[in-house]
Amino acid sequence: MKKIAITVFSVLAVTGAAFAQGTVNFSSFVPTYITAQTNSTVFSPLMPANGGQATGVGGVAATSTAALGYYYELLFTASGAVKPTTLSSLGTWTDSTFFANDSTASAGRLIAGNGTAGTAVTGMAVGTAYSVMLAGWSVNLGANYAAALATLNSQSALGSVVGPGFFGLSNVGQVTPTGTGSPGVGLFGNTGTLINSANTQLDLVTPVPEPATMVLAGLGGLSLLALRRKK
Repeated sequence: MKKIAITVFSVLAVTGAAFAQGTVNFSSFVPTYITAQTNSTVFSPLMPANGGQATGVGGVAATSTAALGYYYELLFTASGAVKPTTLSSLGTWTDSTFFANDSTASAGRLIAGNGTAGTAVTGMAVGTAYSVMLAGWSVNLGANYAAALATLNSQSALGSVVGPGFFGLSNVGQVTPTGTGSPGVGLFGNTGTLINSANTQLDLVTPVPEPATMVLAGLGGLSLLALRRKK
């Protein structure tokens, strides 16, 4: 009877460990390993109609220190994945619901919005390897990752975005949550398996008008105004 009880207890213990949620250290945003820039010179390769197309305006700069200018979300999927190059492949990654904001002290740096050391991630099992990355976007695309992804997948929604929209992905890391509690497995570093993505590019996903186009639009408006006055 004792042997049976011990066996059952062992099985339950192993089963519990297999389904236990793994923990990560989401607050470890070391600037050496993760920063962000907006890139106004090219369209995001995720946008099939405009992938890599030069716009001829703007430039590259560290994300602003203005509060809530950009959001970042931790995504994960099965180990061995590479950075997505299409919206459909991006859609296979799981949203951890843990996000970061821009630092209000230093341009281009990130701070945790929620989640700290020892953050348990639903869907990440202890002892299982995962690919991880951060998605970053301008707040005019959506107040959360699901909303931003929906905007990217809708031409009509993209057409309604006010101002230039930016979206980008960090480099991909590989982590294995090993247990519960603080600090959890690190996400950022230079070991070759962690996210190491200095100057993560947030590329355009909505067009910025060419200077010449803006001038022509202005002249067109003045012409219409003149015609109305003549009538």
